[in-house]
Amino acid sequence: ARIDAPSRMQVAVCLERARTEEFLGNLKGTRVAFGEAHACEGHDWKVFLEHIFMEARQGCLQAAQSTAQCALELHPATGRLWSALVALHHSGDGGAEAALSTFKKAAQEVAKSGEVWCEGARIFMNPLGRNFNLQRANKCLEFAVHLTPQYGDSFLELFRLRFLLQLRAWIRAEPLIIGLEKSGSAWDQRRPAALGLVVQRICRRAASAIRCRSFPLTVQRGQDEFAEDGDGADGAPAVALNHLEILCSYADPNYGFLWFWCRRSSLSSPGEVMQRMAEEIRNDFLKAGALRVYVWALLCQVTGADAEMAQYLWQEAWRVQVEDDPFEEDDVDTEDDSPAAQSTAPRMPPVEADFAIGSMRLSSCFLHSVTSLSTSERRRLIFGSDILSS
Repeated sequence: ARIDAPSRMQVAVCLERARTEEFLGNLKGTRVAFGEAHACEGHDWKVFLEHIFMEARQGCLQAAQSTAQCALELHPATGRLWSALVALHHSGDGGAEAALSTFKKAAQEVAKSGEVWCEGARIFMNPLGRNFNLQRANKCLEFAVHLTPQYGDSFLELFRLRFLLQLRAWIRAEPLIIGLEKSGSAWDQRRPAALGLVVQRICRRAASAIRCRSFPLTVQRGQDEFAEDGDGADGAPAVALNHLEILCSYADPNYGFLWFWCRRSSLSSPGEVMQRMAEEIRNDFLKAGALRVYVWALLCQVTGADAEMAQYLWQEAWRVQVEDDPFEEDDVDTEDDSPAAQSTAPRMPPVEADFAIGSMRLSSCFLHSVTSLSTSERRRLIFGSDILSS
């Protein structure tokens, strides 16, 4: 096919061969095909980007980072390459701290790249990172949507932000939290027990609402911690979180790593992709332990917990009794032939890299390769995008 194809189509043939070899598990053949693609197209940044994604899907983070660095030497002003490098550092040993350093460099090089600003938001939305800050995440996503509305991941991350804002609103409205704020030092001895009870209450309330698909998304800009931002005159226009689905439909995004993961087919509407993202969040919260981690991080932030109190609350978050455990078996959609669905081993608490990409199952690909996915999920992840036309 490559010999018979016109010269301008030969790189597409090589990329399709690479994807097929990857799907069949032939990593050596995949890399040979990418070598041919580079030879056909010279130094096209899109070939580099597809190569980076392939290495990342196989869990080869070092190889992916090396490819990204080489690509950026040739294309230093390409935002999608910078965003890929930020995501790789976020998933790697350096975690959110290394990703933040790369994000700062990227923001200087390609300040108008919505993809880079979206990766910055992911850093600030990582509950296990030292820079967990929903206000900064919101600001980054406003820039991302304003600068690159066709990038779907930004809308999906805004959708996740709405869940976190609702959790934070519930925590702030808890009677025990209000009582602790008003009582001063009078409750110092009872403070740990009171906060531990708040963890259990919020976790169970949120799990029940998510399981029943009745989780309210009522918090919007101007209510929570963004009230002091005014109308966004100091930066990008404010995003109306309560009209997010409508804004996404108008923008009609057409690419993004997380967007392709949530998109079942090329005919899926933005609304259908958003619904799939809701299921991904639901799966993360109910089965992967993300709900506990987010509640813990938000409670520590709201109450200003010190290191000792944070450690105590972390233990309390994972001490909920099994019979009342909102994170046990649920009816969340999983592919029957996936190794994760068939595994009976207890799930370990999440780590920092699990929150690097917006979906914990997708983030696990960067840590453990696509072997943890079902056949249909692997097909969607490998063949779900057309990088040359996006």
